[in-house]
Amino acid sequence: MMPNRSSPPPVRIVFSWMVLCVLLPCLPGGCSPAGAPRFHLRPEVERPPAAVVLISVDGFAVDRFEAFLEAGDLPNIRRVLVDGGVRVRRAVAAQPTITYASFTTILTGRYPGSHGVVGNKWFDRYALVHRNYATIATYRWVGNDYTAPTLFEHLAPRRTVNIQNANRRGASRTVDNWMSSGVFWFFGAFESVDALIPRRLEEVAESANKWGDWPVFIHAYMPAVDERGHQHGADSPEYRRAAMNVDRQVGRLVAGIEAAGMLERTFFVLISDHGHVPTAPAQYFNLAEHLRGMGMAVGERPFVSGSFEERKRHFETRDAVVIEGGDRRAIIHLPGPGGWHERPRYETVAELVDPRRADGGSLWTNGTVKLIMAPRRWADGHRTVEVYSRSGHSRLSRRQAGAERWYGYEVVTTDALNGAVPPGERDAESWLALTVDRPLPDFVVPMFELFESPRAGDIMLVAEKGWQFIQGRRGGHGGVDPGDVLVPMVFAGPGLPAGASIDQARLVDVAPTILGLLGINGESSPRGTFDGVDRSAELRAARPR
Repeated sequence: MMPNRSSPPPVRIVFSWMVLCVLLPCLPGGCSPAGAPRFHLRPEVERPPAAVVLISVDGFAVDRFEAFLEAGDLPNIRRVLVDGGVRVRRAVAAQPTITYASFTTILTGRYPGSHGVVGNKWFDRYALVHRNYATIATYRWVGNDYTAPTLFEHLAPRRTVNIQNANRRGASRTVDNWMSSGVFWFFGAFESVDALIPRRLEEVAESANKWGDWPVFIHAYMPAVDERGHQHGADSPEYRRAAMNVDRQVGRLVAGIEAAGMLERTFFVLISDHGHVPTAPAQYFNLAEHLRGMGMAVGERPFVSGSFEERKRHFETRDAVVIEGGDRRAIIHLPGPGGWHERPRYETVAELVDPRRADGGSLWTNGTVKLIMAPRRWADGHRTVEVYSRSGHSRLSRRQAGAERWYGYEVVTTDALNGAVPPGERDAESWLALTVDRPLPDFVVPMFELFESPRAGDIMLVAEKGWQFIQGRRGGHGGVDPGDVLVPMVFAGPGLPAGASIDQARLVDVAPTILGLLGINGESSPRGTFDGVDRSAELRAARPR
């Protein structure tokens, strides 16, 4: 999900003129976006010994990815990446399975609870900031809302390029060009936005001619699959056509890299930020309205002001702040006894989330909520994440000794997860291997790590299958089921075996793995370490499928 298309009438007029200026020359015989990249790279431009092109396809459900491969709908992706490289058998997103949180994780190698971008929308109780990235005016604010270094910054002073992704901090150059892509965004022609990606190589070549060297890292973002999933569902013909269009652009992108003389030196990585599951437009839970019905004054619309005192006066009148943290996830923030600068007492939270209450619990009354999570700080200072369902109450915990971490899952009353996660204490890699094929893939580690940030909220609700917290959509994400969590992840390039696979990986592994493929030791970087692991050696040693 990238910015929506809401604009005042004067802006619509401007965009109408823009579409005439931009699209008329692109009629047959003109500069059709479907044309192959055409550029001249000067012979003296230095080609790096290795480079990476990261292709990010927003909202590509892994089951649809596999079905389209099997049907022959993705011939370029199959040829170049799947048959030509190493596929991760089970790759999982971070929590939450939301675009801005995921792309910040992809580019930093940190969990959302560590970097602090915990969704497309979030609330910071201490700064009293209520952020919403999903508008044209605000989508680029994300780079100012976290301090963890990006891949672009890890790779500096080497040249890097970002194409069309909101998260561009540290890139040598970002190519957005709203005179073309902005028009397509505005009119909902998202496949045309994707089709501009290979064209952007012409601008990359212009920069390379100016710099005197080709970039070592290019990140290309394609939004159409996710947009069609929201509008029509991941099981729709529109979603399939958007995926087939992505495949065509991958073919053009590879042809452009070959034209630059970089094909034999380039690693291609294809990923998605989260999955996509069908939802019913009528199966909608208005959480803010529900809380108002309980007598609470609720803030749900972002309040932006340059004055902290203005924000303080505004939020002092609120009993709760509600964040629609994705279609299938919602967040409640509650003030503490002294105000928003304090966390609420857990007893206050328990009044809302405990399903053992005689009335079934105030948030369980309509049958649309699958799970509720709430962070808890105990008297001795250690933290847990309490997990509730209609089945019972369980708990997540973490124990640390030096750099080593072990995560625990225990049943408090009866098993809230109904056997989907076995009790015990294990390291992060063991939890991934144990649960990646279960009904709640990789639940324990990412969920605990999410609540390291106070921006993650005091209560998190996850919707039942088919339900959502945003009205009217036919597909969504943000939940904890396989359709939300599992994503495609494929690597191809020099030294990687063709037609091979490895068992598992996380999105948080992408950044350190890219540095590993480039022969850079990210763990020793003065800019900081990662939550993920470098899987480059595992990729090089992968076995044929």
